[in-house]
Amino acid sequence: MARTGMGSGVPQIGSIVKPTRAGVVNLKKRLREHMGDDGGPLTLSHDGEWALSTTPGEGAAPVERRGNRITLSDEVLAALGWAEGDLLALVQRAGMGADERARSVAIKRFVVIACEGAAAALVDREDDVSVTRSFITHPEPEAWLGMLREGAADRRLRHDPRATLAERPTLDAWRSRRVAGWPDPDDDALAQRLAAERIDAQEADGSWADEVVLTARHLLELHDLGVAPHDPSIERGVAWLLARPASPWNPGMFFGADSLVARQIEVVAARERGERARFRERRALEMRITRAGDELFAQPCGPRIMWPNAFAVEALIATGHETHPRVRTALNTLGRGEWCECGYQHGASEWRRPEPPSLAVAEAFERACIEGFRYGGIRDLDDLATMDLCKTTGERLYRVSSDAHLETPGTPRAYRLEMPLHLQGCEMLTTRALANVTDERLRALCRAYLWRFAAAQNGPGGTFGGSSLRHYFHDGQLGVLSVFCRYDHPAARLAIMRLLPWIVDRQNPDGSWGADGFVERGTSVVLQSLSRVRDLLPDAFLLGM
Repeated sequence: MARTGMGSGVPQIGSIVKPTRAGVVNLKKRLREHMGDDGGPLTLSHDGEWALSTTPGEGAAPVERRGNRITLSDEVLAALGWAEGDLLALVQRAGMGADERARSVAIKRFVVIACEGAAAALVDREDDVSVTRSFITHPEPEAWLGMLREGAADRRLRHDPRATLAERPTLDAWRSRRVAGWPDPDDDALAQRLAAERIDAQEADGSWADEVVLTARHLLELHDLGVAPHDPSIERGVAWLLARPASPWNPGMFFGADSLVARQIEVVAARERGERARFRERRALEMRITRAGDELFAQPCGPRIMWPNAFAVEALIATGHETHPRVRTALNTLGRGEWCECGYQHGASEWRRPEPPSLAVAEAFERACIEGFRYGGIRDLDDLATMDLCKTTGERLYRVSSDAHLETPGTPRAYRLEMPLHLQGCEMLTTRALANVTDERLRALCRAYLWRFAAAQNGPGGTFGGSSLRHYFHDGQLGVLSVFCRYDHPAARLAIMRLLPWIVDRQNPDGSWGADGFVERGTSVVLQSLSRVRDLLPDAFLLGM
């Protein structure tokens, strides 16, 4: 789809403006480029709608112009029903008259209204004089869960997962049987054997392969398999992790490799000298090392700090070391900025927040994310009046289709807009890692992020979309579920229930989920997710879970 709309046949709102009392409108650069404007005369014509163009046409009148500003006459403003303080939408149009290369801009009054619906959506309804942007909000979470429960009453898994899990001697199959309540008779012996295999692979210094992510993964697996925190193998692994060097710019945090700490210090020093150095990189070797943390990983977006730190902190919390000074320092550092490697790559040298947030600040952020969830990920409703093609920061909203089914004869044309889809991999992995943290501030931040992630569930059929998600994980839906399945929380339960059609449709014929290379991992994630919403599903759906 052409993002400007011309190639897709979907006319975009190029600019949303507020005229002055005298009717003066500023034509922004992108809009002028669309019209092919070279600074010469502009004309205004009326053929069902008012249209601004660089090409004189029959009945067109010249428009008063001074630089990039034009003045609309009282006659035009009155015809649009415009009153002082109202907004105008400048809507892209294709060629006019004989010259199809010339493009025009339709001028309409712009209004925003809100109403509750089945799920958040944005629809522009456009007639000859106005554009009404209807914001359809999500239902209230509790009521929505009730509706989703009713909608699931007739749903069933198409295939029984038990057969594919039976007697499989792998960790993820063991996890799946455990969470579903379908144990094999020898599962206790299998857990001991799996633990012994991991302990046998441990290096003398306590690490696994001298890598932070792999060491943290093995500690988590040993914990899941029931190995006690005071077991020598876990104690050695924990000691090795805690001994990793820390950067003064990211206090307490764990980097993907010891050498990266020194590299970051060099980069920050260079930046302080005025050089244009940048620490964040996504090198193939570092991404490969990070991918070892989970079979679902494809292209980690934060392989130097945020993803390795998530694994290390999760392992240390799981093994009972949340109160260790190094871990406490790392957790405090996580409170200073949003959980993205771009914001942490130069650490405290660029942070505007000198101290971690108070509990009150964290809870205020949580409330803002709950509100953002209701509006489908749009954090500021006032911003709806600025989301045009000329917007340079924040969300741009594009019309993605002409929704004829929303129209009836004699009613305005209807266009559906793209809702926010983007998810940050670093935020997701950090939230996943902190599922069992006890610090109240961080728990509030995690709850806030769950609402933020659920707000981006705007893909087809209640899936999670966006190109970035497909980069982070081999299967984006399983990647998101791997976060939500850690939490017994309304946002997580809503997201899982909304993904129920996908879970049913994407089940493999043998009863598993996922593709080659991550089938058992995918199956484990889905079954753990379904266990979170067991009370909302009919008994027959889960085949006895």
